[in-house]
Amino acid sequence: MIKFTDNRFPRPQPVVAEISRYRNGQLGIVLKTEEGDLWSVPTAALAHVELADGCVLVKDYSENSGMPALLIRAGVIEPEVLDYVTSGFVELAVDALTPAAKALAPARDDAMRAA
Repeated sequence: MIKFTDNRFPRPQPVVAEISRYRNGQLGIVLKTEEGDLWSVPTAALAHVELADGCVLVKDYSENSGMPALLIRAGVIEPEVLDYVTSGFVELAVDALTPAAKALAPARDDAMRAA
């Protein structure tokens, strides 16, 4: 897990980033408080989008505004956006996980067994 502080709001919140897999096998990021409560899910999964392993779709709208910059500073995703994908009325950035974050990812088979 990667620990950092979400300082996008007036009251900073210490969080832990966990890397997980969606049921379709795509990687995702889950932010939890130090107590283990869900804080944010800054990623999405889109079945019609083929992602390279080690890449995630990052949200940057609504309660996730500013999330990409926060994840870059925390060392969770790389600074260069690889592509953009449209989802409804928004665009999601395709970002690569850093080596440290990628090392936390469960195997693809784990997601398939959970489905």
